[in-house]
Amino acid sequence: MKRILKRLVGKGNEFTESDNRGTFQGNLKAATDYWNRRKALRKFEPFILYEFTDASEAVAGLMSLDYIKIAMDSEELICLKQLIYGYYELENGNYEVILCGEKLDEKMIAKAEQVFKENNGKLINSKKPEIKKPFEPEKPKTEKKTDIKPEKVPPVFKKIVKKPEKKPQEEPVQEPAPDKNLEVEFLKEEIVEKRGNNYTFTTYKAKTKADAVLFLRTKLVINKNHIIIVRTPKGSYGRNYSGIFEPGKDKNGKKAVKKS
Repeated sequence: MKRILKRLVGKGNEFTESDNRGTFQGNLKAATDYWNRRKALRKFEPFILYEFTDASEAVAGLMSLDYIKIAMDSEELICLKQLIYGYYELENGNYEVILCGEKLDEKMIAKAEQVFKENNGKLINSKKPEIKKPFEPEKPKTEKKTDIKPEKVPPVFKKIVKKPEKKPQEEPVQEPAPDKNLEVEFLKEEIVEKRGNNYTFTTYKAKTKADAVLFLRTKLVINKNHIIIVRTPKGSYGRNYSGIFEPGKDKNGKKAVKKS
C-alpha cells in the first residue's frame, strides 16, 4: 500500500497529516467496529460503499475526489472534510471503499459514484441524506374578520303562526238604539242531537232587538257546538262560534242557520 501511495505523491503536494479532518478506516476490523457502533447508537449517517478487485483502483477512485489527498510527511491518505473514509481488504481478497458522515451530501455522493464507477468499482450499498425542510418561524396569528367563526346558533324552527279567528260578521239587521234599561232573561239550556253531534242551546229573551244584539256581543262562544239564542217580540237572534246570526227557515221548513 505504501508503494502505491508513494507513487501518487507528486511534486507540489503541500498537504501534511495535520490537514486531515476525517477518520480513516484502513482494515476490516475498524470497519466492522464502526458498523456495530452505528447500529447500537442508531446514528444512521449518509454513506456510500463500493467494492474493487484491485487496491490501486480503490486508491485511484478515492484520489479522484478533490477532498482526498496524500500527506507528504506520512504518505497516508487524508481527508480535508469531516468524513469517515478509507479502504481495506476483504476476506475474499477484494477491497472495499467507504465514505460516510453527516457532511456527506447528495452532490458529493453523486461525484463519488461517478469516479468509483470509472475506476471499475461496484456499488455495494448507500444511504442518501434526508432532505430537511428549511426552518420557517411561526407567523404570529392575526385576528381577521374573516377568521372569526360565528357563534353557534341553535337551529331556527319555523314559527307557527296561528291564523286569527274570523271576526264575527256584521249583524244582518239594522240596529235600533237600545233601551236605557237592558233587560235579558235566561229561559233554558238544553242539549240537542243533530247529525250525530250534540249541540248545547242556551236560550234567553229580551224586550227589543237592540237589547238582544248588545247582549250577544257580551258573550264569547269558544265551543263550536254551543249556540246562544235570544228571543224578542220581533224575532230571534243567535251567536255561535262564527259570530252573531239571525235564525231563519230553509225551503223544507226546517230551521237553518243563516250566517251574516
